[in-house]
Amino acid sequence: MFGGKIAAVSAGAILILGLITYGFYKQNQNLKEATIELELQVENQTDTIIHLETSRSNIIVSLAELSTSINEIDTAVAKEKEYVRNTLNSHDLEKMVDKKASLVTRIVNKAVGKTMLAIEEVTDPNFISDRELKVDVESLKRL
Repeated sequence: MFGGKIAAVSAGAILILGLITYGFYKQNQNLKEATIELELQVENQTDTIIHLETSRSNIIVSLAELSTSINEIDTAVAKEKEYVRNTLNSHDLEKMVDKKASLVTRIVNKAVGKTMLAIEEVTDPNFISDRELKVDVESLKRL
């Protein structure tokens, strides 16, 4: 009589322990899967951080190059401005206009035409410049 009850209680205890153990096993499996997923996310985030740091470095280099280019352009513009100022100060334009009016008119009209085309091109809303900005000092000197 007691032997059957003890066996039933033992079987019940083993069954309960088995269910508890199975629950811990499933929870452990879920935690392993979650850990693997989190490790993959960390690896992806690390790759993204490396990519962003590389991009940041490239942007810093590009900004330095752009700054250098802007300084070179400013220098070229200042030199050209000085050249034009000196040229205009050394010539008596009134005398030249009196002597060679048609020549001066052609030169001025040509320069104004080029300037207007450049202004139209730059102010066009569809204008996208893929060309490098260069100051063509020689063509300005020929005017």
